[in-house]
Amino acid sequence: MPVIGVDLGNTYSCMAVYREDKPDVIHNHRSFRNTPNLITFAGENRFVGDDARNLALVDAKNTIYDMRQMIGRPYSEVADLANEFKWPFEVISGKDDTAQVQVMYRGHRQAYLPEELIAMILRYLAECAEDVLGEPVKSVVLTVPAIFNDVRRKAIRRAGEMAGLNVCRLIREPTAAAIAFNHIGRRIRNKTVLVYDFGGATFDATVLQVRKQLITNLATSRDNHLGGTDFDERLICVRFDSSGSTVKN
Repeated sequence: MPVIGVDLGNTYSCMAVYREDKPDVIHNHRSFRNTPNLITFAGENRFVGDDARNLALVDAKNTIYDMRQMIGRPYSEVADLANEFKWPFEVISGKDDTAQVQVMYRGHRQAYLPEELIAMILRYLAECAEDVLGEPVKSVVLTVPAIFNDVRRKAIRRAGEMAGLNVCRLIREPTAAAIAFNHIGRRIRNKTVLVYDFGGATFDATVLQVRKQLITNLATSRDNHLGGTDFDERLICVRFDSSGSTVKN
């Protein structure tokens, strides 16, 4: 059975399989390489990815995103994030100070852990991969941010297991980037390199020491307020300002 690799971002996820001596990116059911990490609960149905994005403006309170920001954090921290990022959905306190997201689904209020929500994303990706590969997908390698501690890494692993997947390995995102760089022929062995990851919601910079097959993380820093969505918001402000309208920051 194939093992897929999933770049589990905060805003988007991407997956690939290694075949014919090279990584092959797998498209989702909408024929896109990248899948939005969005879930919308609408009536009796649950939508994931691009289908959820099409419903986000219609039912914002039941459209969940930023799950990776929440995972492995206590409710007190997630509540602060909810206020900071002005999430339209409801975050509540669960057992043992866990954070849960409450939605209206199938006529009832239901609460989900961040792990359960990420598991829904991973399950969808696995199903897309199965359709492309024509065989069951039971194993996965997942990327995680370099700043994730053991608690958050274990939570990501639980999400994979909830999706019915055997998590073969968790690999730090900058390490995965260095491995990929070497794979395409741009050798960076026996060097100290800076890897930057400019995502949809965050910006990470990591210094790696590469010695033959050993990659060591020397230092990592993150800005939680610098990503593609921040540029989008600024461009919207500029557009409205130029038209004589006003937009609150």
